[in-house]
Amino acid sequence: MTVGHLPEACFEGVIPSLVATVGPDGLPNIAYLSQVLRLDDRQVGLSNQFFGKTAVNLQANPRAALLVVDGMTGAQFELAAVFDARLDHGPLFDGLKAQLDADFAVFGLNEIMRLRAVDVFTVQGVRPIPGPVLPRAAPRPVPNLAAVAQVAERIASVTEVEQILDATLEGTCGVLGCGAAILFIADAQSESLAALASHGYAQSGVGAEVGPQPGLIRIAAATRCAVRLNDLSRSKRMVGAVRAACAPGDDAIPLPALPEAQSQIAIPLIWHNSLIGVLFAESRQRLAFSAEAVGAAKIIAFQVAAALSAADQPGEAEALAEPQLAAAEHAQPGAPVILTHHSHDDSVFLNGHYVTRGVAGRLLIVMAQELLRSGRTEFTNMELRRMQDLKLPDFKDNLETRLLLLRRRLDEREMPLRLRRVGRGRVRLEATTGIRLASADAGAFRGAETGR
Repeated sequence: MTVGHLPEACFEGVIPSLVATVGPDGLPNIAYLSQVLRLDDRQVGLSNQFFGKTAVNLQANPRAALLVVDGMTGAQFELAAVFDARLDHGPLFDGLKAQLDADFAVFGLNEIMRLRAVDVFTVQGVRPIPGPVLPRAAPRPVPNLAAVAQVAERIASVTEVEQILDATLEGTCGVLGCGAAILFIADAQSESLAALASHGYAQSGVGAEVGPQPGLIRIAAATRCAVRLNDLSRSKRMVGAVRAACAPGDDAIPLPALPEAQSQIAIPLIWHNSLIGVLFAESRQRLAFSAEAVGAAKIIAFQVAAALSAADQPGEAEALAEPQLAAAEHAQPGAPVILTHHSHDDSVFLNGHYVTRGVAGRLLIVMAQELLRSGRTEFTNMELRRMQDLKLPDFKDNLETRLLLLRRRLDEREMPLRLRRVGRGRVRLEATTGIRLASADAGAFRGAETGR
C-alpha cells in the first residue's frame, strides 16, 4: 500500500494528523499537525508550525511515524516516513501557507499559527489501523474535463461582460456540483473586492464588499493562491460584509450566503500577473471540493480573467456620442433627488441611501455633473476614459465591469436614476425626476440641480 492508495480525505486537514519522533535519549515525542499534503505516491509534506522538539529529534534521527485520518469515515492509517528536506519558500510553501491562513483566520489565529516551513518526508510504508469506521458516503463527483472545456468555450465565445459573468457562474456551479457562486471584482486603487454578480442566492449582493480582515476571499486575492474550506461545521462562517470607512449612517450591503454551507472555495482571477478579481463558490456538502475540483475551477478562472480583460479593452465601436437632451428635462414634477458625494472614498448616497463607492461612485457623479452642465445623457467608454476626474488607472481600468456594477446597483435598488447600455461601449444616464448634487465636503456641488 502506498500514499497514492489513501483516500483524499486523509489530506484535507479536517481531522488533525500526528507525527511521532524519537530523541537522542530514546524518549518519544508526539505533535499535532495542521495539514499533511500528498505530494506523490511516495512523498508527503507536513506543515511545520511548532516543530521545536520534533525538529531537534529529526536532526538526530530522521525517521518518524505519521497518523492520518480519513475525514469522511474516520479510518486511520500509519505511515512510516523518513525526513528529506525542509522548504520555507516556493510554490508548495506559498500554497500551503495561504490554505492554513484561511483555516485559522476564522479563529483569529492566522498570525499565531503561521507556517514556518513544509517538511518533506519519503514514506516507506503505509499500514491501516484496525478500528470502527463510518460507512463511506457516495464518492465526490470528479469534474468532467469535457464539461470544463464546454464552460471555457462558452466564456471565450461571448464578448459582453454580462454574458461572460452568466457563463462563468452557471458553468462553475455545474462543473463543481455546488449550489452557489459569486464573482468579485478587484479595485487596485482602493484594494477593495466588490461582488459583481452571483448565482444561486436569494439576494444578488451586487456591490457588497469583502471586509479588510483576513478571510477566504481576501487571502485568495492577497496570495493569488486557490484556497478552500471543506468542513465549515467546525468553524464559523468566513463571509460577511464589512463596510468601508464611509460617513455615519450608510447602509452596508450584505454578502449573500448559502444557508447551511459546509464547503467553500476561492480562486483568484489573474491575467498578465494582475489581479482581476476572485471566483468564490460554496456547497452544502462536506468535503465538496476535491483537488480535481480546485484544478477545474482554476481553468475556469484563467478563462474568465482573460475574457473580462479583453472585454475592457477599447474597441472601434467606442465612437464619441452626440450630445443628447437630458432625460431629467422631461421628468415628472416633484422634489429632486439628492446625490451626495463623499470624496474620501468616492461613496455616493441617493437621498441618504448608500448606492456605491470607488470608481463606480466617481462614474455616477461625473456623468451626473455632465448631465447638469450640458444636458448630455449618453457617454462612450472612450470619452469616459479621457475624463481626468475619474482618475482611472492607465492600465487595466476595468471600466466595463465598473459600469455594469453601477448599472446593477441602480437597478437593484430601484433608484430614480438608471444606467442603460445603448450600444457597444455606450451608456445612457436616465433620470425619472430632477437631480441635485451635493458634497459631504465643502459644498463643491451644492445647489446644482436639473429637472425643475
